Amino acid sequence: MPARTLPNLGLNGFFDLGEDNWNDEMDTNLLKLSVLSQGNVLSKLSAEPGTPADGDVHILDETNATNPNAVIIRDNGAWVYVTPQPGWLLFNRAQGYHERFNGTVWAELLTGGGGGANFPPFAGHAGRPLVVNQGENGVEWSNQPPLPRSLALLRQSTSQNFPANTSGVITFGASDSVQDQGGFWDSANPSLFTVPAGVTTVLVTASFQVAASSGNSNYEFFIRKNGAITHLQRTEVSGWGGQTISTILDVNQGDLIDCVLWSEDAFDTFPERTTLAIADIGSLGVSPAQMEGVFCRVEQNASQILPHNTTTRIEFQNVVEDNHNGWDSVNDEFIVPQEADNQIAVITVSFGRNSEEGTDSGFLRHSTDGGANFSVIGNTRTEENFFGNNSITAIVRVRAGDIIHFNSFFFDNVGSSNSSTLGNERVSFSFMTFGTTLPQNTPLASVNTQIGTIYTPVISDANGVIEMDQASANTVSLPLNSSVPFAVGTTLTMTQLGAGQTTVDAPAGVILNGVDGGNVNLNGQYGMATAYKRDLDEWVISGALV
Repeated sequence: MPARTLPNLGLNGFFDLGEDNWNDEMDTNLLKLSVLSQGNVLSKLSAEPGTPADGDVHILDETNATNPNAVIIRDNGAWVYVTPQPGWLLFNRAQGYHERFNGTVWAELLTGGGGGANFPPFAGHAGRPLVVNQGENGVEWSNQPPLPRSLALLRQSTSQNFPANTSGVITFGASDSVQDQGGFWDSANPSLFTVPAGVTTVLVTASFQVAASSGNSNYEFFIRKNGAITHLQRTEVSGWGGQTISTILDVNQGDLIDCVLWSEDAFDTFPERTTLAIADIGSLGVSPAQMEGVFCRVEQNASQILPHNTTTRIEFQNVVEDNHNGWDSVNDEFIVPQEADNQIAVITVSFGRNSEEGTDSGFLRHSTDGGANFSVIGNTRTEENFFGNNSITAIVRVRAGDIIHFNSFFFDNVGSSNSSTLGNERVSFSFMTFGTTLPQNTPLASVNTQIGTIYTPVISDANGVIEMDQASANTVSLPLNSSVPFAVGTTLTMTQLGAGQTTVDAPAGVILNGVDGGNVNLNGQYGMATAYKRDLDEWVISGALV
């Protein structure tokens, strides 16, 4: 039997007695064993070195035109080229690490303290998890998002004095860093946190506890970004008191975040009770491409009077952010845009007021039917002698076209019917999502049976069925987008359940099957047709039509 090549190292063996070339091939076998057993090379090069010595061993990299990835051995004045197999491992003495051939290139083997896989490039993947794959590399970057990370957790170790009626920035010294995993806190500038590169959205939580120098004292506690108030709490305490506030901010590298305290009386912060925590949540639950962050943030920039025993819609004059044009400044409400359809939303409201003794109630309200009906998704109530503050956070699933607004009710407890005043720059509203679309494993709209002769669909009809159960002629009138903002791609299925002819009608300004103000008829009882919205005021319908 003639000699054959053996697996892995490519040694030749099983020669027939007296077979030609036995001596040369056995010499090559021994040379390979000498080089590849506990193998190491001097370096990895793109071409053979010009002044080699016998016994030199190198790797040619993948750019070599003639022998890419070959292991080259200088023997008896000539180069011997050995073609590697996937999985071969050689120690690169020049670089001080092992190189592994994956079938395409030689690459550094990063074991991570005992592993055996080549890692993909690290750049641009901070915080992202690695997962085992089925390929030659062994591991790859997961499609899951980077993990949330703590940027700073600070706690005052000594008290800080604040004069009466004076705003002061909370300061943290070099010894006040409880947790600073990335080295982001600049203790040399103890009043400010500077946002590092790669951070887009942060969760900021701050708390304080004070010991006042007099009886009742009114406090204001702010979180600021670049000197502008982003969140505020107001409270009145007697002696000791405290407060905790949280907010979510879209940020850029270099933005400055700090906390400010104000009191009408002099006070000292209580040691180890005043804290600031900042976490990077820029990709919480989603990939960076999906992350929407803050859709809308609005604030008051003028005071608003809240009459006694009256429910009042809170007004917001200053639109800080409105990424998808969802804020309706005429009605002071947020209309959920298509970009947030079927997502989990986080909605926060804070407001501070000053008045005589009274009770404040705040209601965050949500409508799914274009404003016909509202449900309360968050509320708060507090009784204050003068200064007061409320804050609400709600988490809710939203659909495009949903409406959200905030109402307040004030009652003067002393019976003099005095009004309350919302403080200038003390009221804010924010709406954000994490781009997390909810699974649609249940119907998004139920069957809506109508017994009248004319019906205009509402937002809750989206992707559902409208039955017209009427003995006389009847009409389903497709609305203008300005009155009922169905998302593009929404479907409406109409069924003529009764004997009366059902017409699907488009008023002027709405295009149906290419006709402005067009209309179609269903073909009789139990006839059914489906229309889908292809543009803001354009529908296409097909089905059992005449």
